[in-house]
Amino acid sequence: KETRELSQLLNELCVFDSLSGLYNREFFLITLTSELKRCYRSGYDLTLIPLKVDDLAQPFEEQEDNTSRQVIFELAKIVKACCRDIDMITRWDYDELLILCRDTRVEGADVLFKKIIKSFHTFQFPEKGKVTVSVGVAGLVEERTSIELINRAHENLRQKSPKDENLKLSSIV
Repeated sequence: KETRELSQLLNELCVFDSLSGLYNREFFLITLTSELKRCYRSGYDLTLIPLKVDDLAQPFEEQEDNTSRQVIFELAKIVKACCRDIDMITRWDYDELLILCRDTRVEGADVLFKKIIKSFHTFQFPEKGKVTVSVGVAGLVEERTSIELINRAHENLRQKSPKDENLKLSSIV
């Protein structure tokens, strides 16, 4: 029984991020690579959504308080509540989440990230107040590797980010 419990704990540590409870970066990359192969083989759609918290203090280890950790934790809860069961969410960086939307075109991802941003914009943090997030969207076009798709999603994140509550971001293919 003890060996089984230790094995389960080790498996969880290899797959999940301890702060957010989301999938970790390494497991996400393995899954995304498999998903790309599936999409090219079967013709399914796939979209990535990077969500970056604006002006989040870094790194966590050097902070006196837990404000930034709390922001990521709450963002993870909001994103989980907005996403479907087939979507996959990872904490990509200290201030960023990445959502893999399976069987989803860019238009469908637009609906999802607008829902996430509206939910997040209404959340008030006791010590920090209102926090904003920047969003990018990239639908699978012709990328052959996970990194190519992730890089394009990040490029879209830098080019067009809704910093206001009007959510004027248009779809980026």
